Amino acid sequence: LGALRYAADNPMSQFSETLRHVAFETAGFAGGFGEANAVAFCSAKAGEGKSFVAANFAQLAAVSGKRCLLVDCDL
Repeated sequence: LGALRYAADNPMSQFSETLRHVAFETAGFAGGFGEANAVAFCSAKAGEGKSFVAANFAQLAAVSGKRCLLVDCDL
């Protein structure tokens, strides 16, 4: 569970800053034009960090006051 809280435990890390950039620039957390209703993290292979990134991104969303539902599944 500790790895899933990496961004919260290390707010000044490069990873955390990158998540904030994605959240505010791409997913529209700042509000206004183009605010995202859904964000997906995907890749072709297992073990590439999708769950890690998604969990930290969801936590960032929740902390910033956004409603957030994280669904992690294998298809």
